Amino acid sequence: MLITAVNLSYLLGATAFVIGLRQMSTPDTARKGNLLATIGMAIAILATLFLPISGA
Repeated sequence: MLITAVNLSYLLGATAFVIGLRQMSTPDTARKGNLLATIGMAIAILATLFLPISGA
């Protein structure tokens, strides 16, 4: 169950990151895009910290 949650978090984080990068292409939405990309990366980093370590 934990692996599924981590994988879904990766998907959500990657989607937010890509959408944020796309929004940074215009000055009108760059601030919002930067925030969205930051949130996406934070989700991915936190999901990585919750991955179980095999052999531990």
